[in-house]
Amino acid sequence: MQGPKRHTAAVLIAIVALTVCPALVAAADLNDAASTFLVLEFQGQGTAGRKLADSVQVRLRRQATSLLPDAYVVSWIEIENQLGGQIDTLSGGLPETLPQIARRLGLAEGQNLYVLRGTLTDKGRAEVELFSHTDGQQKHLWQKRFSASSERWLPLLSQQIVEAVLQTTGVTRPPPASRPAVTWGRSILPNGDFQTGGEFPAHWARPDGLCTFWGKSPDGNGLARFDTDVSQDQALEWWKAIEAGADPCSAPKPIRTQPPHYDAVGGNYGASLYSDWIEIKPPCRLRLSADVRGPRNGQAKIFVKGYALLPKGKEGRTERREIWQTYLQCDTDGGPAKVYAAEFEIPGKPAQLSKLDKAGERQLHRPQVQWLRLMLYAYWPVGIYEFDNVLLQPAKPLEKQQRDHVQTRPHAQHGPHDGQPQQQ
Repeated sequence: MQGPKRHTAAVLIAIVALTVCPALVAAADLNDAASTFLVLEFQGQGTAGRKLADSVQVRLRRQATSLLPDAYVVSWIEIENQLGGQIDTLSGGLPETLPQIARRLGLAEGQNLYVLRGTLTDKGRAEVELFSHTDGQQKHLWQKRFSASSERWLPLLSQQIVEAVLQTTGVTRPPPASRPAVTWGRSILPNGDFQTGGEFPAHWARPDGLCTFWGKSPDGNGLARFDTDVSQDQALEWWKAIEAGADPCSAPKPIRTQPPHYDAVGGNYGASLYSDWIEIKPPCRLRLSADVRGPRNGQAKIFVKGYALLPKGKEGRTERREIWQTYLQCDTDGGPAKVYAAEFEIPGKPAQLSKLDKAGERQLHRPQVQWLRLMLYAYWPVGIYEFDNVLLQPAKPLEKQQRDHVQTRPHAQHGPHDGQPQQQ
C-alpha cells in the first residue's frame, strides 16, 4: 500500500480509549489531513496497557510532526464533545468497523485511516495490529509481536511499535543520500562548551548542585555533569527549595539508592539543564552535535524545544509555550566521550492549534516557532553523565560554499569518569 508522500501529506493523530471513548474530530477539521492515525487503548495488564497506548500516541505525534513539517496534530481533549457516539458501540469489529469510523470522522475520498490496537500480554511484551481504510477498502496490514527486556521496557516497546507503524505507512525519514549537500554555519548556542561564566555557566540555567553541576573534565575544560543516582524524594525537596530561593552551592549531600535503583532520579524524573532562549526564524534546517559520555547502556538525550507566544486566559495575556520538539538520542557505553549528531528542520507551517478569542469562540491558527531552548537530559541507568561542546548550527545559504570556522575547541576525548560530581 502506498503511504503518504513526505512533502505533501498532512497527518492527524487522535487518541481514543475504548473504555473512556472520547469523541473524534469534526469533518471540517480534516480537510487538510491526508492520513489519520487512531490509537485505541491497549488491553491487558491493568493500567499498564493504557500507559503503553498513551506512550505510543505521544511518540507517534512527536515523530510524525518532526518528519512531516505540515503535520496536523489534535488531541482527544480538544474534540471530545463532537462525535456524539462511542467507538465500542459501533456494529462489528475491526476491520468491518473502519467504514463507520471513517464516516464519523468525515474522511473524504483519498484520505487514509490507520487504526492501531493491541494487547499487553506481559510487561515488556505486546501483540499489536494495524488496520487501514482507503477509498472504501479495508485492510488488515499486520499483526506483530514486540518485546523489550529492559527495566524501562515501556519507552523501548513504544518506540518499536511507532517505528513499525511509520515504516508501514510510508512516514519515514529519507536516506541521508537523498538530502541536498549543505554546509553549516557558526553555532547559535552561546557557551555550548561551558567555558564562560561566573559562579554558574553563562547562558544556561543554574545547575541545582545536587543532580546537575558545572564541572571540569580531566583536561580542565568546562562541561555539564549530571548525577542520576540521587534519591528522587530528596531531589524533589531540594528542587522546591531552589524555587523558594535556596542557593545551589548549599546543596545537601546526595542520598544514594540501592539496586534496583527505581527510587533514584534516574529511575523516575531524570535530571535536566536548560539553555537560554534562542531566537529563530523558521523554516530552517539545523544540525545539533555534542560530546556525551555516561555509564554502560546509558540513556541521555538533548531535546530541542520550540516556543511561540500564545494567549493565556481571556484577559489578553500571553506566555511562551512549547509547540514543537525533537531530540538527539545519545546512547552511552561507559567509555570516553563520543560525538553524537543529528540534522532536523523546524517547519514553516507548524501543527494547527486552537485558541479562544475575546468572545470565547474557538479559533484555529498555526503559530510559528519564535524561540528555541535546549534541554540536556540524563536518566537511566543511574550514574554520572557529561555533556560538552554542544553545537547548534544553521544551514548556510546554498550560494555560500565556504564553510565558516566554528569557534570552539575540538570535540573532547575525555578520560575515565572520576565518579564524583564536581562544581566549579
